[in-house]
Amino acid sequence: MKQIAVWKNVDKTLFDKEILPKNKPAILKGLVDNWASVVEAKKSDEAIITYLNKYDNGENVPVLVGPASIKGRFSYQDDLKRYNFVRRVEKLPTVLSGILELKSDPNPEAVSAQGLDIDKFLPGFAENNDQTLIDKPEVAKAWIGNKTITATHYDHVENIACVVAGRRRFTLFPPEQLPNLYVGPLFATPAGPPISMVDLKNPDYSKYPRFEKALAAGYQADLEPGDAIFIPYLWWHNVESLSEFNVLVNFWWAQHTQDPKAITPYHCMLFSMMSIPDLPEEHRKIWKEFFNHYVFQLEGRPADHLTAEIDDIIYGLSQDSKEKLKKMLLAGTI
Repeated sequence: MKQIAVWKNVDKTLFDKEILPKNKPAILKGLVDNWASVVEAKKSDEAIITYLNKYDNGENVPVLVGPASIKGRFSYQDDLKRYNFVRRVEKLPTVLSGILELKSDPNPEAVSAQGLDIDKFLPGFAENNDQTLIDKPEVAKAWIGNKTITATHYDHVENIACVVAGRRRFTLFPPEQLPNLYVGPLFATPAGPPISMVDLKNPDYSKYPRFEKALAAGYQADLEPGDAIFIPYLWWHNVESLSEFNVLVNFWWAQHTQDPKAITPYHCMLFSMMSIPDLPEEHRKIWKEFFNHYVFQLEGRPADHLTAEIDDIIYGLSQDSKEKLKKMLLAGTI
């Protein structure tokens, strides 16, 4: 397992000019040490709970709860049709005090309030706990729980995750390790993106033999309160909470914005999966060349040899033509 590069005294200039262009995970040491929440968390679990409760607005928050037998890892039951946890909604103070009480349990259930919209559930929190590296991040999210594991998954955007309370272990894999991660269902997923079926703490190499290759290419680091990590676009990451009480706040953003009405690359992949995998191998190889030329364009733009500008997908479609093509594709008339 490789070590993640550690950067200190990171400001926006350093982040934009030195860290982002590398497109590699990076530890931003002490990035949010000055957050009021981090200051409280370093005092005690009770202190950070008191701090968080100041911002509670009485809304019910979504919570995942799993039996002690899952050892903190939210995933599937054996039939892959059901999850190994249940979803609840509770008041935030109840969730926080419940996690605190579980500290005395030698075999506690797994509890995690995941992806809480900061502005919705903790209004005012961001005023004293904000990042300075991203101009327009998506909504900040809070993740609060005990010793739980978010299984290996990816995000469709860039991510800066800031540890507020407790210690967290991040294990990351480059996107090209996808074949070695043994990913589960694409539709029915525990929390949105698909997850790896491999339990990092107890990998079954007889069932998932290629996972050893993923580990050899992987990166790992343990973060303390005040530290942050940059996770690049589509990098797989497994997040393990190592302490009995943990709080993390993350910021997602897209470096390259896309029309929200556009068909996403993920949609295109799913569409292709319905038509290409069942073709004979020789036909699939040919279509791979077509995709490389027209879609990925690694050897240049496919219209570079044309001498006139045309409203065609090989050159560039007008918005009206894009909408017409989208309708034709959905109707199967092309």
